[in-house]
Amino acid sequence: MDKRFDYPSIVAVKIALKNGDKILLIREPETNDWMPGRLGLPGGKLMLNESLPQAIERKIKTEIGLEIEIKGIVRIVDILMPEKNVYHFVLLADYISGEINTSQTESSEIKWFEQKEIKNLSVDDFTEYYNSEIIKQVLAGNAEIIPMSAIKVQDNREKEVLDWMEKGKIN
Repeated sequence: MDKRFDYPSIVAVKIALKNGDKILLIREPETNDWMPGRLGLPGGKLMLNESLPQAIERKIKTEIGLEIEIKGIVRIVDILMPEKNVYHFVLLADYISGEINTSQTESSEIKWFEQKEIKNLSVDDFTEYYNSEIIKQVLAGNAEIIPMSAIKVQDNREKEVLDWMEKGKIN
């Protein structure tokens, strides 16, 4: 296969979880391969055969452990890297209830950061270059929201889709 089309694509979900004028951030452990010790939005990569909505639910349970309300997608970030493409779906959510649960996460710190604390952070403090901009937009109430209904899951393992694909094959 042509190398221009044969490369890994990685999809991840990140959650900008807002609680009044605070946002939940996690600190990556020093053992992390990507930006150890830096702050970031909770979330992570999708597993094989996991839909975006399933990954969101799993990451909420395993990284956050809080009751939240997803408002929608505030950004889709297409990150071009030398040997792969990475796509981050950044969601906006509001805190509903619960206490932070760190028992199922690798993060070394999970805490609410107030708006004044965020203002003192620079792009170098974050795990993703885009974090500072998005967090400030979310806290200022300036983030445009794409509804979650914009995500349509097509499971190519379902009989109806498999039958459709079979019809399209050239014999």
